[in-house]
Amino acid sequence: MLRAKFLLRVLSTTMAMALLPSVAMGGHDDAPPVCLDEQNHELTYNNDVVVRWVKTTRNQYRARAHINGTVVKLYARQGSHEHISVQIGTNVTEVIEIIYNTAFGRVERDIEVGSSVQACGDYITSNAPTGHYRASPDGAILHWVHHSTRSSHPHGYLMIDGILYGDEEPAF
Repeated sequence: MLRAKFLLRVLSTTMAMALLPSVAMGGHDDAPPVCLDEQNHELTYNNDVVVRWVKTTRNQYRARAHINGTVVKLYARQGSHEHISVQIGTNVTEVIEIIYNTAFGRVERDIEVGSSVQACGDYITSNAPTGHYRASPDGAILHWVHHSTRSSHPHGYLMIDGILYGDEEPAF
């Protein structure tokens, strides 16, 4: 009986210690949150639709997207924003640039090519410059992949290798 209690305590301590690094790094080990569209309906992963938008919609087309894929390239960080290219289709050219605002939780570990990504946010076709914004090298972006500061705007999220980012109150 004492041995079973000891083993249970060791196992629970080991599990707690395994979770500590993700919390200390600004992320949280969780299942992906529910992704909502503009009408607050649950949006399932829509990679195929997003791939079609990238190929067929005009510059600045906007919609909600919920994607999963693999990091294929890391772009230079710009200010407080991480820029990540994620392959979401079967073809290597079927990619989208995710732009993550670190004010909603820093990504404290290295993002690596090959990392698994799930994200929910605002899709924008970005195949030509607009105002002071450059065109995306991927032809489209997914942004607002974080907690929303506006009650009229749905929340987004970013999950990298099972660690959730974007659910913290903004640090600005």
